[in-house]
Amino acid sequence: MKKIFFLLLLSSLLWSCKKNLFDYRNKFIGDYNFLVHKTAWSLSGPFIDTTYSYQGRIQIGSASDKIFINFSEITSMETYIYEDGTVSISFSPHQSLIGEFESTKALKFILSNNGLGGGSNYTVSGRKK
Repeated sequence: MKKIFFLLLLSSLLWSCKKNLFDYRNKFIGDYNFLVHKTAWSLSGPFIDTTYSYQGRIQIGSASDKIFINFSEITSMETYIYEDGTVSISFSPHQSLIGEFESTKALKFILSNNGLGGGSNYTVSGRKK
């Protein structure tokens, strides 16, 4: 009787657990060296064209299909990630991020923010440390 009770208890714990035993995002998580090319423009200001490197990180996101990418001191993003390594999100017709992991250690994406009177684009490549 004790064995049956133990098996029932164990099976109910396993089935009630929402966390997957294997999370495909884990292979992409870690510290990264990012190379960022930023362009920005506005009707009232100068055109910006700069390239810089940043020591950032990629972490598990707030949902089971998201990651958080910290690729700049002032700019970071939470985006969808698919099992094939594609990353994308569209906030509105004027804001989007699209890219992909070329391997578990290399990421490339473009973040665009465009609206009336100005905008910015980030072309980002990252390599896992």
